[in-house]
Amino acid sequence: MISKHLESTMISHEQMINFSDLLSKGKAEADATRNIMKFMCAGVGMVLQDEEVSPVVNGAFTAAHIYWFEGGENEKELNAARVKCWDFLEAKGRDVDIEDNEDAAIRALFCVMYPDRVSDEDFVQESFQWFFEMINRIGHFSRAFEQLATKAALDGESNSRGPKR
Repeated sequence: MISKHLESTMISHEQMINFSDLLSKGKAEADATRNIMKFMCAGVGMVLQDEEVSPVVNGAFTAAHIYWFEGGENEKELNAARVKCWDFLEAKGRDVDIEDNEDAAIRALFCVMYPDRVSDEDFVQESFQWFFEMINRIGHFSRAFEQLATKAALDGESNSRGPKR
């Protein structure tokens, strides 16, 4: 049984490495990268369930979810949603500073909104690290992400909640 203390901790660097290993084990590089992206997308969805965010953010999550979980045919929509998120941050005066959970959630979401960069191993690794920096700013999700990574590794692909409607 996991103690309450462990359930409410932030995600450590060691856990990030373990997640990456779990999601990549036995897979070709392209499949491992796609699995990592789907894991991050599912993770954003999990975090957004408890956050009040702008419709712009929910729309961007919907576009990312469709891209990673439903065949990747909406790259133009995903790119447009990313631009809307940057415009939204700029309008809030937060295009540089991260001041609240919504700002951090948008930046975590950005990690899965550059589909043309997923063949760049450095980009994927940096995105994975940045993603968890942003998730840790929002709250303590260590146990939830452990469960998500285990499920993703067992399933071969992570299932997530669908977009908010």
